[in-house]
Amino acid sequence: MQAPAPKRRKSDVVETVQGLLASVMPAEPSMVDELMNMHKLIELVGRRIDDVKAKGLDAEVLQRSADMYRKKLNEMENRFCASK
Repeated sequence: MQAPAPKRRKSDVVETVQGLLASVMPAEPSMVDELMNMHKLIELVGRRIDDVKAKGLDAEVLQRSADMYRKKLNEMENRFCASK
């Protein structure tokens, strides 16, 4: 009848760790995280454009996407700077 005790302790530990993480880390990604993700996306699209062009194919659609992402990144950076 003592088998549930370790499970209960493990559950208590998990709840405690989750509580500590919630107090330290925000529930939503921060603006800095969003900016970094956008930079990574732009780099990824840029590499894909290079790959497509290396195969002799047209990368116009990808280029438009990259331009759109750069514009959005610029807007995000402006909002971030304005909030500081």
